[in-house]
Amino acid sequence: MTDSSKAKTRQEARDKGLSTYFTGKTCKNGHIAERNTSTGACRQCVWESNHRSEEEKQRIKELKSIEEENAKSEYGEQLISRAEARSKGLTHYFTGKACKNGHISKRLTKCGRCLECCNMWVRRDYSTNPDKFRQQAKDRYALDPEKHAQKAADWRAENPDRVKAIQKGYRERNPEVVSKRKKEWRKNNPDYAAEHREKNRGEYMNYSATRRIRRNSAVATSIETMMIKIKYEQCAALNDEAGYIKYHVDHIWPLSRGGPHLPWNLQIITAESNSRKGSKLVT
Repeated sequence: MTDSSKAKTRQEARDKGLSTYFTGKTCKNGHIAERNTSTGACRQCVWESNHRSEEEKQRIKELKSIEEENAKSEYGEQLISRAEARSKGLTHYFTGKACKNGHISKRLTKCGRCLECCNMWVRRDYSTNPDKFRQQAKDRYALDPEKHAQKAADWRAENPDRVKAIQKGYRERNPEVVSKRKKEWRKNNPDYAAEHREKNRGEYMNYSATRRIRRNSAVATSIETMMIKIKYEQCAALNDEAGYIKYHVDHIWPLSRGGPHLPWNLQIITAESNSRKGSKLVT
């Protein structure tokens, strides 16, 4: 065993001033050989590259061209090298080749790292220290709030479906927080509801009239009317106990689908469940 093979990592070889090191692992071409400390290249690969015939070099060049064309047609990205990206002042480039972790993705021009790998590392680090990342995001925002606000607005405009899904997920995970915010907003904007009704009077009148027709289409007996009243009082008591509008009286068979306003068609469910149910028939 030579002195150079005693260094198992490139950094160790640098520290010892050695020109080569030996990891015992295969290179990308399957060689188990020493590597150059200066470049990290496998010495067997370097030797084969220096001793290739002109015909073999031409064949490799043609194969590489075919691979690039296939990658371009498959991923729809313009193939460009890191050097070309630098010369054009681009922040990203795409080679169509897999990184060491198997990702076929754009890469950062400044360091050559795969974007998918960067995202993977960020997700891993965020899961271990979320407070650090939140603080970093706040610091970046404080440096140029207008720029970040505009960037966020542009992203929301380009991804409306994604925004709706994120907002819906947040409401489902935090119903109490959302309800509290709505209550505070209504308290701080007491005139908004009246102004909105005034601006949309026709729509409100049509909705109220339609709903009254649906509710009055089923004739309830005096006992049924009392049972309906008790159901609403029970719901109000639960909301008073919770301290916010946590429960709704729901029509099992929705009024919009012809359901009657009778005791057997009423149930008390959470506001979150009622919002998800909407006018659907849940069996």
